[in-house]
Amino acid sequence: MPTREIATRAYFQSSEHNLKLRGAASLIISALLILVGISVAPGSGGITQGCIALVFFVPGITLGLLGGLRLLYDLWRNRGIRTNPDCPSDDEIQRLIDEGIESARNHALDSLGLSDGHLAFEPLTIIAPLLWRTEGVHDDELVFRRGKDGELRFGVYSITIIALAERHIAAFTCSYRLIYDDVVNVRICEYQYHNIVSVSVSEKPSSLRFVSGEEISTAQEFRVSVQNGEAIRITIDAPAIRRLTGADSLPSTGVERAVRAIRAALRDRNP
Repeated sequence: MPTREIATRAYFQSSEHNLKLRGAASLIISALLILVGISVAPGSGGITQGCIALVFFVPGITLGLLGGLRLLYDLWRNRGIRTNPDCPSDDEIQRLIDEGIESARNHALDSLGLSDGHLAFEPLTIIAPLLWRTEGVHDDELVFRRGKDGELRFGVYSITIIALAERHIAAFTCSYRLIYDDVVNVRICEYQYHNIVSVSVSEKPSSLRFVSGEEISTAQEFRVSVQNGEAIRITIDAPAIRRLTGADSLPSTGVERAVRAIRAALRDRNP
């Protein structure tokens, strides 16, 4: 039996979309440069026009070769994966994701020193995809795949567990790495209800970047703001993420339920 790492990597590497993304940008830029070179190429042997054309032809051909080689390499490296019986199914990967979320929830309650019996409400869970460069996460883990069932799945998730205790709100945030079944970038915070200023979901400027270097200029952010300027902040969506994944919408994050529950708790304790 393959190890968890090998199996999960095989699942994401078998994504046709991920394979096409690699090298595709180089091929597109190459084609554009060559087309520009053709448009300015001299019809009557003009030296100046010839030099200008070469400025576009040379990098265009170079990028085309590099992009084509990269695409061929990726196809060769992943040959046979789609028919590999050891490649997990969508259901098997979803089971691993669900187990990882439940494990993170239990770890969160232990870290916060709480149990379900101490809480006014069931712990709230916010799950969002993580596709941008993040400390503690390798670039090759920032992958995704649309399964045969049509569902998007990711190699890394941002998981936030929010516990509404009697007198305070406690939050545990982390990056969950599905491939290794572990959490990194753990942050724990607690705030008294009377110190919470607002709970919101809104579009914010962003400086996050994908592995490709593309910047995520704006992102949808869940935010619990506190009087002292601190906040619980979670990026839950962005137009750039939907463009990258080709999805009209991302999987449910649970943020709507969290906002309703926190606002209700604030109203009850701050009449």
